[in-house]
Amino acid sequence: MEIYSYRDSLTSIYKPKQDFCFRKIMMSKIIRKVGNEMRKISLVLLVILCFGMSACVSTGKHNILQAEAKRYQQEVKLLGKKAVELTEMLNQSKSKIDSLLNQKSDLELEIQSLKSRLEDIQSSNAQLQDVINARDSEKDQIIAGLTSCKTDYEDQLVKKEQEIQKLRNDVSKLQKQIDDILQEKEESIKNMEMTYDNLVSNLKNEIQDGQIQITQLQDKLSVNIVEKILFDTGKAEIKPEGKNVLSRVAAILQELSGQQIRIEGHTDNVPIGKGLKKTYPSNWELSTARATNVVRYLVETHGLDPKAISATGYSEFHPVETNTTGEGKAKNRRIEIVVVPVDVDRVVKSKIYE
Repeated sequence: MEIYSYRDSLTSIYKPKQDFCFRKIMMSKIIRKVGNEMRKISLVLLVILCFGMSACVSTGKHNILQAEAKRYQQEVKLLGKKAVELTEMLNQSKSKIDSLLNQKSDLELEIQSLKSRLEDIQSSNAQLQDVINARDSEKDQIIAGLTSCKTDYEDQLVKKEQEIQKLRNDVSKLQKQIDDILQEKEESIKNMEMTYDNLVSNLKNEIQDGQIQITQLQDKLSVNIVEKILFDTGKAEIKPEGKNVLSRVAAILQELSGQQIRIEGHTDNVPIGKGLKKTYPSNWELSTARATNVVRYLVETHGLDPKAISATGYSEFHPVETNTTGEGKAKNRRIEIVVVPVDVDRVVKSKIYE
């Protein structure tokens, strides 16, 4: 029957994927269809009653009509039951629809909340992406800076290595020069020893008389000649006796090479007398004049190298004895011939420039 087809249609309404509004529409159609069937049955019953009441209806037809009426009455009862069942199903469907609508509303609210959270997450993600981009840019700048620093460092390292190599070469050269100088110094010491022995041998008498004192300390040789051998008191001219001594000293000094010769003039602390002040205002001038005259004699008379000899006046300020006694003052009035090797710094410097 058509009623059952509507029931099947009603059953299909509860499929999970049907829309809620479609279900409502189908339920309304079912109710209208049931109402129409009920009206048809009512009309049939009304016709049967009318025929039953008519006197012109035959007994056989009457029985047939009664049987039809009973059958329709039974169907009406069945339809009534079905209508009740459908009504109950309709009420249950309405309740389920309301529940589903509430769920739909809750889901819509939840979807809206999720959309809002999604927007917040997207906004946070955009901010994070901006931060990441900024960090990436900063990282690129740092990497570029480090790369530049690395390049500069490598360039500086190459330069430093070149400088180190140059310094090593210079150190090697200096070490060789030092070795040469040390060798020269050893030879100089040997020469000094020979010179010392020769001077002691040639000036033996003067040394014994205490007029000359010769000392050697490593490569430094000193010939200390008292004033009375070389000069008269208050004068700077060399006496013949003094020239004799200087000649013997010069003969030995001529054999030296690579040495510096300093002629040092010294006086006691007695001031210059009034008669000599015009010539020598102080002991500075007297000590310097005596040293200069000795240098000139050794260079001009005996041919010593003027580049290797110098004159210096120390006045009274480098005493070897006290100036409180006559004997001490006599020892302080002296000419000191100092022989030393050529200055090491000057030698090294000249060799580097070479």
